[in-house]
Amino acid sequence: MERRELDHFRNQYLIQWGRPLGATLAAIDNQRSRNHAPEFYSIQENYNGRYDAE
Repeated sequence: MERRELDHFRNQYLIQWGRPLGATLAAIDNQRSRNHAPEFYSIQENYNGRYDAE
């Protein structure tokens, strides 16, 4: 894709959705990262729960 085509696509995205394409892609990446976090936290809560019960 040529640079001006990419710039045009970014501008059209901004007009249609009201936010920059880069910000949207970053939000998607952050959401994907958070989807893996609950596994860690649920394991941590189970581990801590064993000691809280004693």
